[in-house]
Amino acid sequence: MSVNWQNPYEGSSGFSIKGNLHTHTSYSACGRIALDAVIRLYEKLGYGFLSITDHCIQTDVSAFKSRPMTVLPGMEIDIKGQYHFGVVNIDASAIYYDPEASQQQLIDRNIAAGALVILNHPDWQLREHYTMDELLALANYDGIEIYNRN
Repeated sequence: MSVNWQNPYEGSSGFSIKGNLHTHTSYSACGRIALDAVIRLYEKLGYGFLSITDHCIQTDVSAFKSRPMTVLPGMEIDIKGQYHFGVVNIDASAIYYDPEASQQQLIDRNIAAGALVILNHPDWQLREHYTMDELLALANYDGIEIYNRN
């Protein structure tokens, strides 16, 4: 399996929508802001979409369907306390999480359910979450987070 490391937007003159696929609320141990305040903040900043990806839980975002910004259900899945990846799915009930499953099994099950799977913050700590070899060993994920301010 090879990975396309090229920028698909290079040289594009199309439009773009500002969004975030990796956001925590106070429902996560690392989140500090309540869900409704997070959504208001991102709307104020002009975001077109936002996925709430609290750690290993599905935060209910159904109350925010009629907002001007699209709010997508998601989850950040933690594997062995080291690897993190985000799962975003329009159908929150279809997000699959089993702490006993392998990382590839979790990726495959979520992709099969129509989810978007993003490997999160590969260079966030002194020891990268994902080395190049680990990224190449996994298949079927949709993207890699390239910036995380934490």
